[in-house]
Amino acid sequence: MSIVEIIGGSNPMELSAMLIREDFDVLNQPIEELDSSFEGCPDVLKVFADDSGNYLQNDKSSFLVFSILTDIEFVLQKDCEDIQTITDSSLGDFYPKDYWSQSNGFSKAQSRYSGLVLDWSLVLSTYGIGTYRIIVNFKTGSTIERTRCGCTFLLQEYTREKADKTIRIRTIQNGYIMDSFNYLGMNWEQSWRMEGFFGYPQDKLETDNYLDVNRNLSQIQDTLYKEYTLQTDFIANCFKSIFDDILLSNEICVDDYNIKNAYNLKNVDVIPSESNSEYFVESTETFKEITFEDRERRKVKRNVK
Repeated sequence: MSIVEIIGGSNPMELSAMLIREDFDVLNQPIEELDSSFEGCPDVLKVFADDSGNYLQNDKSSFLVFSILTDIEFVLQKDCEDIQTITDSSLGDFYPKDYWSQSNGFSKAQSRYSGLVLDWSLVLSTYGIGTYRIIVNFKTGSTIERTRCGCTFLLQEYTREKADKTIRIRTIQNGYIMDSFNYLGMNWEQSWRMEGFFGYPQDKLETDNYLDVNRNLSQIQDTLYKEYTLQTDFIANCFKSIFDDILLSNEICVDDYNIKNAYNLKNVDVIPSESNSEYFVESTETFKEITFEDRERRKVKRNVK
């Protein structure tokens, strides 16, 4: 998903773009069968879809835009050509400005959000495979004051082989991030695909004990849960800033698509416990390593009623 902020009207202000999408995989090799001539973004990000209806095989990309004085227009491009101005939910869920209105209990700032959750299965069935991007136009009446575009998406039909070596992180936001967006009550879904690996499950034991009158350690409760490690490949410039949003999400689920993973880890509901970044001298490349834990702790043994 792309989060775009603009505070001004006629004068362009600083644009912050946070791609909060479902499927992000950076292609390090040239694209031969589907040529992308988009400019302005060095990364091409994979998205997958098919007609199965299986959410694991179909990706979505969410875009949330804030604007005070201008209207927002989402335009879908394919191979650099405008193919549809999105004004309804024919390609996913469309949220026009004032959808989150003050009369419905949202804040003034939230009433100025415009949103789009692009369903790539609908794009696939309508326009086919290819390279796409979303253009965001800021409009006053019939005048377009400025245009911003997101990263390029390579839409392909899903296969296990094409999705191999990728992970997908899906989140739900309902909180207020002080220097970002106010998601309170929005239940805003976001997702990203990127090259990486999720796994290495380890058993973690959490104990609750007490000392009795004889100074013997007595057990009250033991809890057994899993700890996982998520490792990304080099991170696309488009979403280097999304991890703050991920780590602060109300809900996080991870899907791993690595064919050689020893564990089938899909829809794993987790909470983050540690996050690290790796940087390289004289290089813009970086990757992330995040430790997650099971959100639900079902394996609990109690010794008291």
